Amino acid sequence: MSDFYEDQGAQAGFFADTASRFDQAATRFEERVTIGLAGVRIELRFASAALRDIMLPALRHLRVDDASGCEIRIGLWDQASSSIAAPSPPFDKKRFTDRGDIWGFNSRRFRLAFHYGEFSVNLFDRETGQGFFWVEDPDKLPYWTHAAPLRSQLHWCMELHGRQLLHAAAVGTDAGAVLLTGRGGIGKSSTALSALLHGFDFAGDDYVVASLEPEPRVYALYCSAKVNRDQLPRYESLRPWLRNPDGRPEEKAIFDLLPGHGDHLPSSMPIRAILVPEING
Repeated sequence: MSDFYEDQGAQAGFFADTASRFDQAATRFEERVTIGLAGVRIELRFASAALRDIMLPALRHLRVDDASGCEIRIGLWDQASSSIAAPSPPFDKKRFTDRGDIWGFNSRRFRLAFHYGEFSVNLFDRETGQGFFWVEDPDKLPYWTHAAPLRSQLHWCMELHGRQLLHAAAVGTDAGAVLLTGRGGIGKSSTALSALLHGFDFAGDDYVVASLEPEPRVYALYCSAKVNRDQLPRYESLRPWLRNPDGRPEEKAIFDLLPGHGDHLPSSMPIRAILVPEING
C-alpha cells in the first residue's frame, strides 16, 4: 500500500486507467467547449449531455469560439448515462480526508480529490494539463455544483498558471474592485448582490480568481450567485433569473446573472482593497 504513495508510476497508472474510461464514455457522446479564464484557455470535453447542461450555465460568460491554444483539457463523464464507472481507488477509506483530499496521493505531478457532497472524482495531471471529472449520477449533484461547478479542477488549473481561486466576492467600478472576504455566512453574497443592484460591477459572490502580476487583479469565475431563501424578498428584481424556484427550503436560491446583468459582469478588475463584511443590526 505504501508503495503507491511513493511511486509516481503507480499514480500515473491510475490516471491512465481514468483516461481510458473517459475515452470509452466519449465514444457514445462528446461535445467540446472552450473557455478562457484569467488568460488561460481550457477545453472542456463533455462525454455527458447532462453534465454539459449542469456545468455550462455558470461558465457561459467564459466561452470562446476559438479552440486553438488550449493549455488545459478536462474530460467529464457520468456513470448513469455511459455505464462506465470510475476506477476503484487503489487505497483504503482511511486515506480520505473530510475535505476530500487523499493522503499521500497528491504528488508534484498529480492531484486527486473525492468530494463526498457531489460523490465526484477529480483528477489532474500537472505535467500534461489534463484533468478528469466523474460522477455516478448527475441528477444527484447538489445545488452548489450547479452554481459553482468544477472548483477543484479550476483551482488546479489556476495554480498551474500562477493564479489563485479564492473563497471571496468582488465588486467594483471603473476605478477597480474590492475583495469581500471572510467565513461562510458573513455576508459576502448578500453584500455583492446588493452592490450589483445599486449599479456596481460584479465579479463573483463566493468564488473568484486572483493574480498578483503585473498588478493585483480579480477575474470573474462564475456568472451565478446564490443566497439563502429567506433573503429572496430583498432581491425581488432578480426573480426572473432565479434558476431553482422550486428548490428545497435548505437549498440556496441560485440566480443566473446573464443575460440580465451582462453590462455589469466584467471579465476582470484591478484590486484596490480587501474588505470583511460585518453583520450589524
